[in-house]
Amino acid sequence: MAATTDLHIGQTVEWYDIPIGGCATGTIESVSHRTGWVTVRLNAPYTLAPRNDGSGALAHEDVTHITMRARDLTPRD
Repeated sequence: MAATTDLHIGQTVEWYDIPIGGCATGTIESVSHRTGWVTVRLNAPYTLAPRNDGSGALAHEDVTHITMRARDLTPRD
């Protein structure tokens, strides 16, 4: 767990991600010290579980970035 003051752009972080069922890592691209939200570029893009896209077919969503609370991240460097 980290506070926004412990995080900086370019830093590698890790967190437990439920959709992929394990730990994920990424590099911080932005930190909002006012709100506590952090945008992270994933080190390896992953595909979220299938969802119904309204056409009746299942679609997959490729994710390259995620925005989450600083308190959910663990700094790695």
